[in-house]
Amino acid sequence: MEHLNEYSIPHKGLDLGLHEFDFHLDHEFFAHYEESLIKKGEIGVKLLLDKRSSMMVLKFIIEGSFVGNCDRCLNSIDIDLEDENELMVKYSDNPHETDEVVFIDPNESNFNIANYIYEFVILAMPLSKTRDCESEDYKFCNTKVLERLNNINLMEEEEEGDESSSGLWDALKDLNID
Repeated sequence: MEHLNEYSIPHKGLDLGLHEFDFHLDHEFFAHYEESLIKKGEIGVKLLLDKRSSMMVLKFIIEGSFVGNCDRCLNSIDIDLEDENELMVKYSDNPHETDEVVFIDPNESNFNIANYIYEFVILAMPLSKTRDCESEDYKFCNTKVLERLNNINLMEEEEEGDESSSGLWDALKDLNID
């Protein structure tokens, strides 16, 4: 991943203690991930790196927004992101990863965090991508889609009311199972 070298931390030359790095993510960052759920956005990542003699603790503070489709009306809207994550990085002659810890070669001079940033941003995405339409006077909403959804909901409610009163289930009352 040569194109993401700006996300490499030169940890070997760092003194022990706390260090801070700032990263800016935009459409160019997300373009490097083929099936990215985010195509366009402005997201800041502050990295607090606590370097210790045998390990590093990385704290990622994510704030920003991305452009996505509203789950309700399908319009493009800005969706806010805000999250914090930690990553433990230990030194080992056998580089590998577990669910909680990344082991890196102590002789390696740089540690690329681009994939971890991407994963943490994706995990920070809200499950429901909507805005508070009522308080914003529907200025971001596609009102035609909302009206259509409202009409479909009304039709479904009417059909449910008709089924219960039409005697659809009345025929089962006379069924003799004995």
